[in-house]
Amino acid sequence: MPAISRDIISETSSIIKVAVANADYAPKVKLKLREFQSQSNIKGFRPGQTPMSFIKKRFGATVVMEAVEEIVRESMGNYFKEEKLVYLAQPLPSENNMYRYDADSNQDYNFEFELGIVPSFELKGATLDNVLPFYDIIIDEEFLNGEIDKLRKRFSTGFEEDITDVQEEDLIFCRLDELENGAVKYKGINREEVPFFLRDVNPELKAQLVGAKVGDTFDTNIYTVEPKRDREFVRKHFLQTNSKHAVNETFRLTISRVQRPKKAEMSEEFFNRLFPNEAVTDLDAFQEKMRGEMQKAYKQLSMQKFYGTIYDSLMDNNQITLPIEFLQKWLLFTNKQVTSEFFETEQFKAMQNDIRWGLLRDRIAAQFSLEVSREDVEDAVRVEILRYFNYQIPPYGEYINGMINRVLADKQEFQRRYEAVLDERVLERLSEEIGKDVKTVTKAEFDALSPNAPSEIAAA
Repeated sequence: MPAISRDIISETSSIIKVAVANADYAPKVKLKLREFQSQSNIKGFRPGQTPMSFIKKRFGATVVMEAVEEIVRESMGNYFKEEKLVYLAQPLPSENNMYRYDADSNQDYNFEFELGIVPSFELKGATLDNVLPFYDIIIDEEFLNGEIDKLRKRFSTGFEEDITDVQEEDLIFCRLDELENGAVKYKGINREEVPFFLRDVNPELKAQLVGAKVGDTFDTNIYTVEPKRDREFVRKHFLQTNSKHAVNETFRLTISRVQRPKKAEMSEEFFNRLFPNEAVTDLDAFQEKMRGEMQKAYKQLSMQKFYGTIYDSLMDNNQITLPIEFLQKWLLFTNKQVTSEFFETEQFKAMQNDIRWGLLRDRIAAQFSLEVSREDVEDAVRVEILRYFNYQIPPYGEYINGMINRVLADKQEFQRRYEAVLDERVLERLSEEIGKDVKTVTKAEFDALSPNAPSEIAAA
């Protein structure tokens, strides 16, 4: 058995020494070389009769190296388990570990590895004593009616007539005049009735347009009116000119006409478009169905917010010390693209937070015996694919199974998705273990807490 010892350098750093004697690896080497000999089919010798001296000369160094490295890996793995050492990344080999292997040398080998240790820590904040705010979103009448109004606009059946002012959902038609030195350019580009949906206009210009009247003018950079459109699209579709024609960027937009989508009528036909598989025949039933769908959606939103609160609380309560110096050294050793400047970036800070959360998550998963199987990961990918195709493909079968297997064939991709499923499972369990201070809020109040939360829920 190889001898292993540990020199403790600091709370977060140790040197692991592994001494592999000839007696530890020689039997493995002998057995492997005999296997090569019995399977040999080398020109000039009978099959299986190649002299051992020839086998050693050709394969000996590789066989010794593989046997020694296997012993080192196994013995270190067992040692870490026995000592219950939590460490980051992989042990870093010393420069003195370089050996020239020889099947006839009968040499002993001594290896050293630097190890980045994570000090033991006591998990805090994962009990009912830790009471965190939980926001229960109520669906009041004003909000319900507002969401219904948005759906009526989405399922509009035409346009209102004689609109003179501009609102957010409108389609406006503008005359475009190319400017030069603040005035309309002589023989410049002029276009009539160019349509713009306000929802696609850049926020700064949109703020000016809302509330404007037919005939109002606005000077702006034509290429920034709709941020999603590239210059080629603007020239071709808005200005109707080719790429060789020189064009100034500043144009005057004059509102010539406004079209406003006409809201869908609150009729049984409208109700059935939203809930085709439900018997919704009157306004009361429709409002009740809408309220139920919104409550389900916002319950999930409240829970996601609570998950984030749990995460923040655990990270605050468990300030795990990391072997930062070792981590930097390991990154420089394993990734040639990493430079010392990287360690001053927000990305490196985010990496440290990810590592700390991973340590917490794994501790919690072990405490509550939470596990994730490959089938669990496959199911998560299945749901993701079904959402992408808007549930228009069969959930099971050769087609979707093939896509799942292609996604998970990448080991890093599998690991990333495995950890995402484990994250959710851990947070679900913690939501049952941690105390809740339930606060009833409106959707507007919730949005003030979560500015990135969606403000509209589409009916199923």
